[in-house]
Amino acid sequence: MRLRKKRSVGQFVIDLTPLLDVIFIMLIVVLTVQTQHGDDAAEKLEEAQRIEADAKDQLSALDSQAITIQEQLETYHNLNEYINVITICADYQPSNRKYRTVYLVINDQERKLSLNPSNGDTVWAECKAAIEQCLSENPDVPMIYSVLSSKMLYRDEQKIKSLFDELSSSYDNIYLKQVTEKADE
Repeated sequence: MRLRKKRSVGQFVIDLTPLLDVIFIMLIVVLTVQTQHGDDAAEKLEEAQRIEADAKDQLSALDSQAITIQEQLETYHNLNEYINVITICADYQPSNRKYRTVYLVINDQERKLSLNPSNGDTVWAECKAAIEQCLSENPDVPMIYSVLSSKMLYRDEQKIKSLFDELSSSYDNIYLKQVTEKADE
């Protein structure tokens, strides 16, 4: 049998070994988590720097595009000094093909004419007169015309083509750029 020592009444003994074990385990956990957060923060910082560099590259590209577009706009605005542009459209509504609207744009000046069976010759003569006026005022400036419409009747397209063919025989400075999507007649 083992004899035990008697303790005095006011003396308490606290065993600190389990407490130290818990403190060391907590310290290891905190250091591990802190290291992981530090690695995550470094990765996030690198990602943010990469995104910032990409954004700067995109901004630089957009700046160069803006300069190019600005130069193109300036060229476009100065283009009227060197070239005349005529655009003509003859749109119709599918519900009523007899009544159409002719849009004649000469150097950003638009005329809108209503075309119907009774005034067809008058409208085309007015278009021709406006184009001839522009040609006679600027005989040395090239004239480019375009026919634009997704809703143009074949007969209107042929009338416009014959109008410009007739003008081409009298004037040397007319050029054609025709863009149409033909509708069924």
